[in-house]
Amino acid sequence: MPTDGPGVLVIGDTGAVSWWSSRVAAVPPVDLAAGPGIVVRVDPTRPGAPLAWAMEPDARTETLAVIFGDTGPAAFLDDRRHRGETVHSLESPRLTVPWTRRAMVAAAVRWTVRPVDNGALLLDEAMTEQAVGHRSAARQLFIHAEYALRDFVDRCIEGEMPTGTVTSVRRALEAAESAGLGGEIAALRTRLAEAAPITDAELRSVLTEWAEESGVGGEVLIGDPVPDRTDSARNPLDLAMIPPRILAWQGRHFPELLIEHRAADETFVVSAALAAGVDPFGKEAREFLAYCADNRTGTLVAVAPARATEGTVVAELPDRGRELGSVVFGLAGGGSDLSALRCDPIGRTLADIDRGMVEAWNQHRAAIATLSAAAGIDDAGTAAQARIHCDELLLRAQEAVGEARRQLAELLGGLPEPEERITGALTARLTAVDEYAGQLWNPVPVAVDELLLLESIAPRPDEE
Repeated sequence: MPTDGPGVLVIGDTGAVSWWSSRVAAVPPVDLAAGPGIVVRVDPTRPGAPLAWAMEPDARTETLAVIFGDTGPAAFLDDRRHRGETVHSLESPRLTVPWTRRAMVAAAVRWTVRPVDNGALLLDEAMTEQAVGHRSAARQLFIHAEYALRDFVDRCIEGEMPTGTVTSVRRALEAAESAGLGGEIAALRTRLAEAAPITDAELRSVLTEWAEESGVGGEVLIGDPVPDRTDSARNPLDLAMIPPRILAWQGRHFPELLIEHRAADETFVVSAALAAGVDPFGKEAREFLAYCADNRTGTLVAVAPARATEGTVVAELPDRGRELGSVVFGLAGGGSDLSALRCDPIGRTLADIDRGMVEAWNQHRAAIATLSAAAGIDDAGTAAQARIHCDELLLRAQEAVGEARRQLAELLGGLPEPEERITGALTARLTAVDEYAGQLWNPVPVAVDELLLLESIAPRPDEE
């Protein structure tokens, strides 16, 4: 079983266990609930190779053997867990194929920034939960996504879906039946047998549209497009602090938050656009907190709840005698840990690096989807157009990664010598970014039916 070398394993005196590797994530990591009391952390660019995992005292070691397909770590823990607090060097195997795909779906759910078909997202989660043996969770997800199965079957029959996507929908129906859904699923499978494959001409149109919707769209304006008054400004948001696809994303260089200083009222008014199709009365849209902090120290100055209106999230913050240029602003989703805010200069740069890497990963995934969808097409014009779109997306990804690398190098070069802990973390991140940059040059297409449904089914216009 291939590994990434030894990591550090700590067994606590209560039986709690934590393991972490020396690697860090190129793209912000994702935590995956692997079983009761077990969490695995993965890098979206390498979802099969864990960055870390942790077990609560009463978590079962057998679960590790399942997710890794290797009894070694479980046997080691069974032997050592009762001996009290110890520290070891241990190689962690990679996740099995089903768990790697489950991790990939978790990454896509968290870090896909463009609009997605919510039904496709639910079905991706349901199918991967079913594949790793979480039948109850899969059943609930399939129940929530039953409307999408009906819609996708209709679209397959109408010739709107490529052959590979038809195969994926068929697999979703089979998994839903296995999870215990009723007779309507069997009827949908019968209807799906009538589906006709999409034509080359139709696929060319789909590929073009998909490339253009891969993560950078047109500008969404609130107030001044580029404030030129001294009482207004814009700030980019920290993606780690907000739920995905609730606020409009226009690319890493477009600051989402508009700030107006109403000095007469001693207030800052902040606003951001909701993503198209987001319900302003939905839970996530209604639970944002707005904050401002000293731009040198990162110390919080004020926090206030935001309110969602039609298409916008708005909040008012007291200025506490501050001028606009002395504070930075942001939004945090409901339940966010405000102690994790990154408001000092280093933190803001790291948040900006994350924005770039998330955008690069989105462009990279879109490039692979575009290339994969056209890999089996006989029409030379369609295949050539797909390759052009793929190259355009990869160039955007490479540009974003290159900028993130430059920012990391500048941070490293500007740190005072005693900052060894930060230096080590930044150096490890730079290594991870460099490794990811190497992946971008040679994208490997996959079978279309191996793409995630959220990567191969565009959202309906009313969801965008």
